[in-house]
Amino acid sequence: MYIAVRCWRGHLGFGSTRLRLYSSLPNNALDLRPYQKDCIEQCLKALDRGLNKVVVSLATGGGKTVIFSHLIDQIKPNSKTGGRKTLVLVHRQELADQAVQKIATINQLYKVEKDQAKSKASHKDDVDVVVASVPTLLRTPDRLAKYSADDYKAIIVDECHHAVTNSFMRVLDYFGVSKRTDTSSIALIGFSATLKRRDKIPLNRVFDEVVFDMGLEEMISNGHLSDFVWSRVATSLRLDEVEIVNGDYSLGGLSKHVNKPEVNRMVLRLYLRMRDLCKFKSSLFFCVNVQHVQDICDLFNQNGIRAEYVTGSTPPQERAEILSAFKSGNLPVLVNCGVFTEGTDIPNIDSLFLVRPTKSQPLLTQMIGRGLRLNEGKQNCHIFDFVDSTGISIAAKAEIDGPESQLGPSIMDIQRGLNQTSADPRELDIEKIEVITYEGVEKFLNSEFQQDDGVPDFVKMKKAKYPWVRLKFESWGLKISQNSHLRIDKEGEHNYRLVFVDLRSYQVSTKSESPDSLQYHLAVAMKQTSRSIKYPQTNVIKEILPNLEAAFEEVESFLDKNTRYKPVLSLLSGNITEKQKAFLRRKCGSIASKSLKRADHTDFEVELDRVLNDLSKSDAGNLIFAYSVSGKVALQIFMKDEVLKKLKKPKGLLD
Repeated sequence: MYIAVRCWRGHLGFGSTRLRLYSSLPNNALDLRPYQKDCIEQCLKALDRGLNKVVVSLATGGGKTVIFSHLIDQIKPNSKTGGRKTLVLVHRQELADQAVQKIATINQLYKVEKDQAKSKASHKDDVDVVVASVPTLLRTPDRLAKYSADDYKAIIVDECHHAVTNSFMRVLDYFGVSKRTDTSSIALIGFSATLKRRDKIPLNRVFDEVVFDMGLEEMISNGHLSDFVWSRVATSLRLDEVEIVNGDYSLGGLSKHVNKPEVNRMVLRLYLRMRDLCKFKSSLFFCVNVQHVQDICDLFNQNGIRAEYVTGSTPPQERAEILSAFKSGNLPVLVNCGVFTEGTDIPNIDSLFLVRPTKSQPLLTQMIGRGLRLNEGKQNCHIFDFVDSTGISIAAKAEIDGPESQLGPSIMDIQRGLNQTSADPRELDIEKIEVITYEGVEKFLNSEFQQDDGVPDFVKMKKAKYPWVRLKFESWGLKISQNSHLRIDKEGEHNYRLVFVDLRSYQVSTKSESPDSLQYHLAVAMKQTSRSIKYPQTNVIKEILPNLEAAFEEVESFLDKNTRYKPVLSLLSGNITEKQKAFLRRKCGSIASKSLKRADHTDFEVELDRVLNDLSKSDAGNLIFAYSVSGKVALQIFMKDEVLKKLKKPKGLLD
């Protein structure tokens, strides 16, 4: 052990010289990764250059708390007042507790206090660091007034994308550091994984410069974070009907589309299957709101899966106990809404279920980051996106002077192999679970985009050589055998993917299956004693295609190489059959009856009959094929494009 003597002279109490003794720390407390050392160096260089308001952008899991815990001791005392204390501002209990623990561990002779709720700062001269909750400081009028700005050399803002909110600005203004033009000699240093805000307010209202930036891709590539497997679960949530507020879905409208029994059962079924296939032990779920959290949690517990939830109103002691059980591996499923998007350190997470739609790159990045911390035996984190965030990039440039931007490709995926379909043979209105998977961060950050020729895709499809049918709004299918079809998916503005789907099915039954088997749990989850489960085996033929013409060329190449497949519906001739007409009339009528008034429904039936009578046998077969693959979504598209456009469409119908 060595003894170091550090002296500060300044306006502290009696203005005398102050001596502190520091002992050497354990090696594991002092060890820093190279990029962490570089980050500290860049911060200190910026302060030496006279930049007093700087920002560090570091991916979630990069060790921001470790970095500023080391940085604090190297920041010089306040040049004007001699103040040597450091204030760390946070907005949540988990962040406060984490900061106190880490700072005290790394600086073992520091006196560290927490100012949050019932824990109050003493403001004594021998205190080195105060970790303070911004809501607490503002809740009681005299709480903030007890601080003396002259005592402080630095203010650290954890999750500094909050720094421009009214609450943080009031605290920063008290210390004289809320504006870039302020002349305070207190160093203001912000740390965040996401410098972009959903409301597009730039951080340069407070900060001068980003002095260090390392994003998810670089952190994963360098082995500092766990890689991930991204699986998009195709659903028909009709999110186009949800109001957009400040660039993201409104939570009220979102809940009506996402928190539905059929969607929640789909989440349960996929979890059951993937838990057994991938041996998940610690799964974190993100939901829309408190009711959604409770409904998901109740459903899981009813089906024998231990699950607990945490919301913003969960009492601190209960929250700590739940989190401890999850971290120790005794709780397999933890459900939350808006609690664990920031700051929480749970390295044992092996799977994330994003049952919360978002258009926000910062929020998506924060949610993903929860599962990417390294942990012993952890090879990757499997992320399931139930709501299609594939139009959102996680490769955003770190900047503080503009609105939210998305650089680089969006989250697009390559298909690997799990599609789950269940069907009631009496209805044929199948409910689907389709999982399309990306293996690793590089897969979705590498793609090329080319401009198209301006001709709409639906026009090209109608003029195509083969009878393609619209399965979903951005997906088309071509039946090539009794149980197989090709599918073209549009992914992003100028990217297409061609996949081959071969249907497989088997029966599950609570009567015939072992209670320990996956099939039994699937049957229980669907509340059926006997049911046919279909698993389309899906293989990507070409994952990145610049336009439909390139996709058509790949189709020709596939059919040339695989002569046993042919577009079977193109071989049909003649007019629609009575059986086909009756089936389509019944299905379309059932959908319309739930949306149309009686008078509107009469007009609809007349127009529907006219459209159906004009169909060929091949066209009708194609439409029935689309329905067998995509359910009522395919018929909704057909009705909207071919029937309702001829009518004065009632407000809200199918849109």
